[in-house]
Amino acid sequence: PTPGSPNPNPSSTRDGLFCLATINFVALENLRDATSLLTSYSAAVLPLNDAGRLATFAVWLLSIAQRSAAGQMYQWLCSQFTEVARHPDFAPLLTRIGKVYFGIKPPPNMLNMLESMMGGGM
Repeated sequence: PTPGSPNPNPSSTRDGLFCLATINFVALENLRDATSLLTSYSAAVLPLNDAGRLATFAVWLLSIAQRSAAGQMYQWLCSQFTEVARHPDFAPLLTRIGKVYFGIKPPPNMLNMLESMMGGGM
């Protein structure tokens, strides 16, 4: 936070960091440590009944990543949590997760499309 700005909600910050860490572990294909993180997080936070949307997204993401042929579930999850799926810190990692785990190709990049139409060189 900047001086003079209100302090962020501690549970929101905690959930955001948990979500970011989980997404990174899953993107790196490290489901073991993602599961360990979830176990620790659940023991500390869930008894408080204090998990927010970011934490909920992370829990669902890990559950879906552990299943085979769950591409539609993954796409549904991202459509329900657009604030996560479109966030600049999360979007590239989620694109990688979709590609690696579910064979979901990212939408074409406009610059790449223009380059290919112009012969590949600039």
